Amino acid sequence: MKSLRFTSTVLAITLALVPERSDAQARTSVAVDATVGGGRGKGGEYWDREIGGARLAASVRRWRSPRFALFGELSMDWLAITMGHDLVCYPSSRGGCMDPYPALSGPAAIIGVATRNSDRGLEARLGVGGGAYVADGTRVGATVSQLDATFFPLVHAGVVLGARWIVVPRYRSDKLSMLTWSFGLRLR
Repeated sequence: MKSLRFTSTVLAITLALVPERSDAQARTSVAVDATVGGGRGKGGEYWDREIGGARLAASVRRWRSPRFALFGELSMDWLAITMGHDLVCYPSSRGGCMDPYPALSGPAAIIGVATRNSDRGLEARLGVGGGAYVADGTRVGATVSQLDATFFPLVHAGVVLGARWIVVPRYRSDKLSMLTWSFGLRLR
């Protein structure tokens, strides 16, 4: 939760302190994403590391020139969504059965830079931030980095492809990391 507050504060300060060149050149835009995807989890002694997930996000971009912007994004993530593990038991070196990879869910905040090519309807973003996730009743903080690209065949609707690297420094004495790929819709 502290990392989410810190990231939100840094985003607000950054957007407030960046000097304006002129209103005609700087423009604010808003976008909403809905994506689904999958990936693989690493770290700890777990089985079923293939993960699926979904993300809903809202972002604000402040265009500093026709091609460059700063952005901030708040999202709700559902990571490692799995089902049907009740009757499976793989022996654990810790004793008992291994658990499936933890299913994380919670909010994340990202800040970063965006660039676009308006002539071709392309936009790319790179950002970093934090997440405040819950897994099996355990609250964990995470570092989140994100890279995505969007093709806008329509003026206000586009197809977004992205990757996120999520690192949980401590979950039940384990360091976890996930590389997830996503595909979805961006409305602006």
